[in-house]
Amino acid sequence: MVFSILTCGIYYIYLMYKLGKLEASAYYSVGWQKDDSVLYVILTIFGLSLVTMGIVQSNLNYLATHGDNPHDDGGPGTWPPHGGGGSGSGGGHGNGLRPPGTF
Repeated sequence: MVFSILTCGIYYIYLMYKLGKLEASAYYSVGWQKDDSVLYVILTIFGLSLVTMGIVQSNLNYLATHGDNPHDDGGPGTWPPHGGGGSGSGGGHGNGLRPPGTF
């Protein structure tokens, strides 16, 4: 908070960017590709940091409940899994995700 005051809010904007990158690395670790860091910066610049915190909390809650299978909700989902094959094991998905249509 002190750095944010000393830098006239610039540090807080940087902090929101880093928070988005930290969240993106959490998504990437489970095989999804999602990065909202630029969105967080834009919302923070326009004074909507409370909205940013709500989005972050919602995303982390979704990741905590659907981290192992992004298709749990039965719909196409808002965060498609990171595409790609597996680890070269011949048909297996090395990222821990099930193929579409399987439960």
